Amino acid sequence: MTLVPALRLALTGLLAKRPVARLTLVVGALLVVFTVFPGVLPRPHLALFTLDKPAAGQHKLASVPPQQRKGLGAVYSTHNCVGPSREGPELDGNRCHFQNVCLELDNILRAPQEYPQHNNFQRSSVSLTYFRPPAARDTPHYWNDEHRWIEPWVRIARDSYLTPEVVYAPMPENSRWSDAETAVLQEAFWPENFGHSMGDDFLPVFRLARSFGLWSRSDLQVITHPPCSDRGHPTRGCAHHAELSTLLLARPLEDYNTSLFNAPPPFEGRACFRNLLVGTRRLGMGFPSEHVWPEFVRELRVGAGLDPLARPKRQRVVLLQKVGRRTVRNYDEVEDALRMRFEVDVEVVNPEELSLAEQLERMQQTTVVVSPCGGVSFSAMFLPAGSSAVFIECVSFTPTMERFIYTYNDNVMPFYYPVEKRDLHLDRSKLPDWVDPKDEYEVWRNWPNVTVDVKRMERYVFSALLHAEVSYGWHESFRMESPAPLT
Repeated sequence: MTLVPALRLALTGLLAKRPVARLTLVVGALLVVFTVFPGVLPRPHLALFTLDKPAAGQHKLASVPPQQRKGLGAVYSTHNCVGPSREGPELDGNRCHFQNVCLELDNILRAPQEYPQHNNFQRSSVSLTYFRPPAARDTPHYWNDEHRWIEPWVRIARDSYLTPEVVYAPMPENSRWSDAETAVLQEAFWPENFGHSMGDDFLPVFRLARSFGLWSRSDLQVITHPPCSDRGHPTRGCAHHAELSTLLLARPLEDYNTSLFNAPPPFEGRACFRNLLVGTRRLGMGFPSEHVWPEFVRELRVGAGLDPLARPKRQRVVLLQKVGRRTVRNYDEVEDALRMRFEVDVEVVNPEELSLAEQLERMQQTTVVVSPCGGVSFSAMFLPAGSSAVFIECVSFTPTMERFIYTYNDNVMPFYYPVEKRDLHLDRSKLPDWVDPKDEYEVWRNWPNVTVDVKRMERYVFSALLHAEVSYGWHESFRMESPAPLT
């Protein structure tokens, strides 16, 4: 509004006799001020519309010991556990949100990748203290009709159960509180490669926090127990843990070796939490996760500084290169054949040579991925909506490794290139000593390499390119000459 109409509106309000009309004077006067002095009008807070990502250089928060919270008065615990069962094996599906509880962690004396068959090992390494008023001794506070605890409450991981210790007293006033609003306690499932690190460890954390409405990349604390270094491969799975955490979380990962639980007596190994989440056992990639994968990948893109809504500008095919077992023996032949047949960009990419942020950026501009089975195929999770992936299956008498993941991925259209035994090359002399050469299932599932039939592969890539063309509304984005019939 210009100055003249604003003055006219203010004058009209001044001459009006009715109180309601005099409101016009106030509005007009304000408009005069904002017109003459535009700097006094506050601008919209644009940060309200930005994505939840710390500014550059402020992505990581320092790991600090918990602090005492003064003047709280009597503080007690509560919880909300959700799941299919109160006891028995179905506890795997339970997940719990505890409030105002204290956690103690001790070292687990076992070798890496050792899975004890008894659950009592976790009782001595994880202790959760739950506080209730003294007057609550005879009141119901859990599920069954006898008003008593059912043990255990929730399963932490493979053989790890959690049963809180109930104390009928308020929390001690000198309790040391984590400075994070919410924490997640989990045990790394099998951090041996990128696929397990992402799909079995970080995806469950995201799903658990999201299920209780507590997901926050800026104020979520993840506690791995035991540490990844005690469980996984130090240069593969644990390196992926460190990289994934920097893209998803502003806080560093915690364990019993970090400052969170490292304190002088009497607080050694003990910290208290306003919100503690437990129960990731059935939230990994092996369990239904409709509509979750795209949101999880979006968080990774935001952490990498990418536009989560960016889409490819043209057709682009990427062949994921795997080094070692279950790889493709004729990458160059497949690359040249697809480029000549469809007249699109085709390249071979080794994900191990790229950072996670670089993989996210590369995949975001890709329409079709062709990948061997196994952990390398997880780079295809970063494809944008409307894209496709062609997975080279394991030998026909073994189940495919990816279907249980991509069945629930809304973004990626999966195709499965069937492998016949004649396509496989197995060098038994290179089998590790711990593999039983008589176990045909194990040997043929995990150790042969594949020679891809180019003509057969063209048919699957054709369908994948066509899916992208229709999804993005393109026309003649690749040479749409029908593949020759198989002979």
